[in-house]
Amino acid sequence: MTARRWFHVLLGAVFVPVISLPLVWAVALRARRRAADDGARRWERRVLWLAAVDTVVAVAVVATAAGGQLSPEMRPVGGPVVEEPPAAAAPGPSDRVVIGVLPDRSFPGAGARIAEVVPGSPADAAGVHPGDVVVELAGVEIPDFPALRAAVSAREPDVAVPLVVVRDGASVSLTVTPRRAAEVPAPPPRPLDPALRAEACAPRLAPSAVLPLAALLAALGLLGAVLWRRARAAGAARAVCWTAAALVASTAAGHAIASGACLALGGARTPTGLLLAMWGSTIALGGTATFGLRLVRGEGAPPERTWRSAVALGAWYLATGLPRVAAVLVGGATLLAAVGGEAAPVEWLVEGLAADGAWVPLLLLGVDVVLLAPVAEEIAFRGLLQPALARWLAPAGAVAVTSALFASAHWYYGAKLPMIFVVAAVLGWARVASGGLHAPIALHVLVNAVNFAALLLLAAFL
Repeated sequence: MTARRWFHVLLGAVFVPVISLPLVWAVALRARRRAADDGARRWERRVLWLAAVDTVVAVAVVATAAGGQLSPEMRPVGGPVVEEPPAAAAPGPSDRVVIGVLPDRSFPGAGARIAEVVPGSPADAAGVHPGDVVVELAGVEIPDFPALRAAVSAREPDVAVPLVVVRDGASVSLTVTPRRAAEVPAPPPRPLDPALRAEACAPRLAPSAVLPLAALLAALGLLGAVLWRRARAAGAARAVCWTAAALVASTAAGHAIASGACLALGGARTPTGLLLAMWGSTIALGGTATFGLRLVRGEGAPPERTWRSAVALGAWYLATGLPRVAAVLVGGATLLAAVGGEAAPVEWLVEGLAADGAWVPLLLLGVDVVLLAPVAEEIAFRGLLQPALARWLAPAGAVAVTSALFASAHWYYGAKLPMIFVVAAVLGWARVASGGLHAPIALHVLVNAVNFAALLLLAAFL
């Protein structure tokens, strides 16, 4: 069997990690001695690299397994140990344990900032004020609002627990008694003062939310300048500029629609407004990128395979590559006692809509995430940006740079960014191999569909 075939077969070794490692190394060393030409030597080097990667994966798997066997006293300190509640059926919306607060979804910092406290709720009785940032509940650190929702849901109703909030820069200790949602009054529709409403619906963006986009736009501007001067391809530079314009249009549309929906609802940032903002952001990204693609479309390299075969092989790359990256990330977190990235907007929006039983908005969110967003992002990154970079760099270099920029556009995934990069690299390979956008769009739809289905299952049953 050739080294190329061995490489694709051994990708499946990730499904039996550690045990398969001797086989991978045996094939790698055997292929190294049998390579006869440049093509065979290139594939035997890839098999050798695969063996090295699988060695790292094996170490990560062993580290994760060892970390799971440690006693609570020996485990790395990453936060307090919380006993899991006994297994029970998932509570319905009226049975959930709540404290009666509405989140400020625009808050970018650590903790859960409260946008509104429901009158007569446990939080109101405890003395929680709008603008307070919850940082700890019952000794559990609260990094964001989904964590606060989960911590409250895990508590027994009518049992008082300590609550720590940050108010005007000072730490304030309170005591709150969570209750069943059916026992907490619904928030009354209260119109805000116009000045307060404008401030609540159009808050100042924190540097942590602006800097990633600014850095991405700066990188695109630098690439556009280099392409203009070195590659002597004005069309390529324009394609990079259109990619940047699409990202700006997407961000502006998302913020404008979110603020407009907030103002229309009397100063409340609701999941419906955020859902509309996501749709508007996606449409603005895809529309601007499509317009730019029509203006700068150029001829690409001839395809190496059909788009259907590229989808099939790309799906195999994703199915075997992502578990390797995930194993290394989990193993590294175990060894370093690191904490993963924060929840992405889609994750906490799915969690909130599922908890409220809002299945129609969930369906609309799924249409955007699974169908519209892949098309828009592929037009912008693999349709405009990657072919432009390919006029200056080798195909592999263009794929790598495009994948890095694509991952940086999803900065809010935190520690999961290496997985985003791997997905983008496979999508970029599919673009080169098939010579068009059908294959990367199909693969992107597949990835998003699997992730969205997983989020729904987690939200419904956990």
